[in-house]
Parts: sequence; C-alpha cells; structure tokens
Amino acid sequence: MPEIHNQVVPIILEFLMTGNSTVRKEACRFLAKVIKYQHHIPYREELIQFIKQNLAVSSNFSLRRSFIEFCTFVVAQIPYDLFKKCFLEELLVLKKDPIESVRKELAVASPTLKPFLDRDAKDAMQLTEVLIQLIQDECHDVAESAEIAESTILQSRKKNKDKDFEKADKVMVEFQKKLAEREKIELEERKRRSEAEEENKYEMHSQLNHSHKKWRS
Repeated sequence: MPEIHNQVVPIILEFLMTGNSTVRKEACRFLAKVIKYQHHIPYREELIQFIKQNLAVSSNFSLRRSFIEFCTFVVAQIPYDLFKKCFLEELLVLKKDPIESVRKELAVASPTLKPFLDRDAKDAMQLTEVLIQLIQDECHDVAESAEIAESTILQSRKKNKDKDFEKADKVMVEFQKKLAEREKIELEERKRRSEAEEENKYEMHSQLNHSHKKWRS
C-alpha cells in the first residue's frame, strides 16, 4: 500500500545511502522485493528512478558497486523485460568504470546475472563481451575475477540446463498483471471513498446551515 511505502521505503533508502557495505547489501535486497510487490506504479517508477540516479551514476564508487549488487537481486524478482528496460544499460556500462573495484564487482556478479540474460541472445552476447573485456583489464584483480566468472558460468550451464527460466519469467509476468489489476481495484475504491466523504461533508454542511437558520428564526 502507498501508505506503508511512504513510511518504510525512505528509511531503507537512508540505510542504502549512508550504511556500510553489509547494510547497503540488505537494503538492496529489500528494495528489490519492494519493486516486485509494489503494485502502485507511480511509486515503483519513482523508486526505480531513484536507484538509477543515486546508485548507477553516483559519484560515489561504493554506491555504483551497490547498484551492481542490487541488480543481482532484482533480476530474480521481476520479469526480465522490465529488468532490461530499467537497469541493463546502466549495469553493463560499468565495465568502463574508472574504479577497479566497480569493474571487479561486475565481473563477480556476472555468473548470477548470466542465466537471466540468456533469455535474450543479444543480451547474453553483450555480457559475454563484457567479460572478455574485463579478462583483458589492466588490473590483475579485475582480470582474475573475470576469468573465474567465465569458468563459473561454463560450469553453471550444466546445472542450469534443466531449469525452466522462461516458465519462471512467465510466472513473474502474470504476477505483475495481477498487481496491476489490484492497483486498479484500489484506485476505484479510493475514488469511491473520496466521493462518499465529499457527499457526507456536503450533507453535514447542509444540516448545519439548516440548523443555523432555524436557530436564528
């Protein structure tokens, strides 16, 4: 509900922006679920924009790292098309980040991201190209992390071959449709209650005026 969102989310965002790495990680995990379950679209869009503006392109490198971590959580919570639309471009561009630890974080996150990006051949190829670039990185730690990630992805293909990621994505899409239907019902209910309250105010005002005139007479 919007009322709960307004009370809780600002506190979590404060943790995200000011907390240590452990606190930021848990804040990212929580916000990923908020985006999944928030059926009030304007609130969800506002949260997505906040994350993109304050994490993905933050001048603080630790927040850019948190954006990568956030993506590993949210990609598993929402339909892939929504993830692609909202976060993928901002995520992959971090392969060119000037800070080594950010590039390393992207390499480390790649095995988690890869099964989801595999739903789109072009996106999967982009991630492969990112890893190739990171393997050639001038920073030894980044290059080593990318090599380990590439090896992990190859090993994971055997484990993931029997998993039906498309079916899981369809379930998420249906869930989002139900949330949209729920929002429509709640908006209609709020409108009905608002109209009822206005009608009650009008009746109360009319009664007071009538009582006032009767008293004066």
